[in-house]
Parts: sequence; structure tokens; C-alpha cells
Amino acid sequence: MKNNHLELKNFNFIGLNSETKGDVLYYGKTYVFGKHDGNITQVDENEINIQEEAEINGDLTASYSNIFGKITGNIAVSETLNIYSGSVINGSIRAKRLNIHPGAQIIGEIHSIDP
Repeated sequence: MKNNHLELKNFNFIGLNSETKGDVLYYGKTYVFGKHDGNITQVDENEINIQEEAEINGDLTASYSNIFGKITGNIAVSETLNIYSGSVINGSIRAKRLNIHPGAQIIGEIHSIDP
């Protein structure tokens, strides 16, 4: 059985009103709408999107991330991190490229990663 077609369609979706716990690893584009207690690692170079309704209590590690929701924990992004209006982040941020939109709230330290 060929798995090549699955790689192109691989994505993760944590739905609204879902609650998950524990440390998780994701492969493929990821969308989080629910609540998660624990660390999240986006293993590959696909982006992870923490949507407006999402609440994360734990660390987030990824290559690319778009934050619209709430994160209580540290964020480490090896490439580009976008933090949008309405986001609330309580923890330190490490990123190579960081875009903070007006209306985002950050409580913590910000560190740049050398290119």
C-alpha cells in the first residue's frame, strides 16, 4: 500500500469544546480550537495554528506557528511566529522571526534566535 497520498493530506484538527491532556507530537498541518493541558510539539515543518477559542496550558514547540488564542507556557519557534490581535501569551517566547499584531497581549520575555 502506498502512503504517499496520505502525506499530502495529513493534518490534525482538535475541535471546539474538545479537551486533551498530556504531551503530544503532531505531524502535518495542525489546527487547535479546543483546550489542551500539556506540551505540544509540531515535529515537522508544517505550521500549527492555535485558534481564537483555543487555550493551551503547556509549552509549544514548532517551526511555524500562528497564534490567535491563549497560551500559558513557553513558546519556541525555529522559523516564523505570528501572534495576532486577541492572543494572550503568558510565558517566554523564542523565535527566529516574530510578528506581533496590535491587540496581542504578551506577559513574559521575548528572545530572538540567531538566523
